[in-house]
Amino acid sequence: MKKIMIWLLILVTLASSAACGDPKDEKTDETTTAAGVTDTSAEIETETVFKAFDTLELKNYGGYEFDILYTQTERFYTDFHAPELNGAILNDAIFERNLKVEEALDVKINIKWQSYSQVNADLQTQVQADSYDYDMYGGHKTSLTLSYSGYLYNFYNMEDIDLSQEWWDQDWLASMSYADSIHTLVGDMCISHLLLVQAMTFNKKLFDDNSLEYPYELVREKKWTYDALYNYIKDYTADVNGDGQITWESDRYGLTGWGTESGYSTFYGSAFSFITKTPDDKYKMEFNAERLTAIMDKVFSIWYTANSYFNNTGSGSEHHKPFMIFKEDRALFCDVALCKIGSFLSDMESDYGILPEPMFDENQKDYNSYTGYSIPLIMVPVNCPDPGRTGKVMEALCTASFDDVVPDMYEIVTMVKNARDAESSEMIRIIIRTKAFDPAHWYTISGYGTFSRDIIATGNKNFASMLKTYEKVAEKNLESIIKSYEGMKK
Repeated sequence: MKKIMIWLLILVTLASSAACGDPKDEKTDETTTAAGVTDTSAEIETETVFKAFDTLELKNYGGYEFDILYTQTERFYTDFHAPELNGAILNDAIFERNLKVEEALDVKINIKWQSYSQVNADLQTQVQADSYDYDMYGGHKTSLTLSYSGYLYNFYNMEDIDLSQEWWDQDWLASMSYADSIHTLVGDMCISHLLLVQAMTFNKKLFDDNSLEYPYELVREKKWTYDALYNYIKDYTADVNGDGQITWESDRYGLTGWGTESGYSTFYGSAFSFITKTPDDKYKMEFNAERLTAIMDKVFSIWYTANSYFNNTGSGSEHHKPFMIFKEDRALFCDVALCKIGSFLSDMESDYGILPEPMFDENQKDYNSYTGYSIPLIMVPVNCPDPGRTGKVMEALCTASFDDVVPDMYEIVTMVKNARDAESSEMIRIIIRTKAFDPAHWYTISGYGTFSRDIIATGNKNFASMLKTYEKVAEKNLESIIKSYEGMKK
């Protein structure tokens, strides 16, 4: 019931069509008529909307300065940077979130930025010197090496933090923990991790022009699959200007995407993982090669056979191309991270909608959204002097974000600049709460970590041969990581 009420509140906020009233005490209003008949009005009960922040047992930390060292700069990661109110929805939500936590716990939140590598280096230095420069770090996928090197605190041992709750990413915990330990976290305090989730946009104008049904109902009925997407796009790519070749400048495509993201997003929509878990929560390289081949056959068809536009250059000067094609009404679909919808499509004239990545088939349990390498990973040094205080501040930031910032994220993505329809708000809810994390991808296990992108980029359909090539080195790579984790227990 609590979760239902949360989403009802979100939908009401998005629609901006009603205000939430305060809960009323039960009250019966009786009036006696002239004839002596009692008129009893009906009782109206209003349920109190669940607030995650209210579950906290607040403590006073006497003005303690909670220092954060975060990856990159405030221009990209807006998770904590909001020095003042400026009228922008996201900025003001973060400002109010920070202020709420600071006042509730009597702390002062300070943040500094460094490069990925420098964040990792500074954390290592802090532990080696047994100093305490920062309470919390925001890392990157490269920081995962610190997880099995003894530098990071095991969050399962941290006080005053409830990792069973939805404001901590449950998919990350299930996939990336090892032997009941977890040294990096993804949670709602990191707003950018929601914006870096991959989705698909579709052009409503082109759908209307071609008498195509919007795919929303397919999504709701769990019928939005690889085959469904392929049927939309298989015959759409065309040489519009008749010059004998299909080029991004002037021709049309069924689907467009940026290789560093789209090379993985469609594939991981299948819920496939090269690495599984043993009963005691340890990594195991185990997968169904037959299923992998079936998945890659369909992914290959979507991107290669259907002549979709897949830009794998990785060059900044090329980055705009897949999105420009879509923006100019020359593509039915565009595979895109949520954060790039505002960056590249905010001034698009035609209406468009947002969808999750398609599933492999209708037997799949749920949708799985790929989240890019760039998401910030929360870390705490192993020499943390007061885990209770650190955990309390982190839980406060996460619960306050869940209550007050995440609902605004839906509005930012769907109402201000982007999706322009209520259905896409519903879709975004699905997208950000059904993520996929394959340890092979995140630890960059040799060959397997980039398998799907390599297949699409090269057009090499000899999956079995590629798997055979990678098998031994991938196993050795994972064994090394497992050995390091096991060594930490001694």
